[in-house]
Amino acid sequence: EALLTTDIYYRNALFALVDPDGDIKSEEDLQGKVIAVQENSQANFYAEDIIKAKYVDKYEYIADAVGKLKDGSVDAILLDKATAAVLDSENGDISRIYIGGYSENYVIIVRSGSDLISRVNAVVAQFNR
Repeated sequence: EALLTTDIYYRNALFALVDPDGDIKSEEDLQGKVIAVQENSQANFYAEDIIKAKYVDKYEYIADAVGKLKDGSVDAILLDKATAAVLDSENGDISRIYIGGYSENYVIIVRSGSDLISRVNAVVAQFNR
């Protein structure tokens, strides 16, 4: 069965939360570091396979890793754009770094021939204004 995708409704990216006084200032600085991630997330894959972290510390809830960053148990937290923005705003003593090697677009998939696609795209257009 053929499927169609709607227009993009969200553009995601990865960010790292780090100690602003630490030595991590870019994605390259993450190699060989201890990185916290949410288990089974894209950040988990990226930390293990792309960044080549020294150790990937996995959490069910990524917010639980903030204390580990603050006490120095992990060097960075790798997470998605929206969650990074929230945790950064709630914790004034951490910094956010954009990870440029990864991004993804969020869409909705519908069956080909469905009138739903035009209705969803109309809502997406309003949402993206």
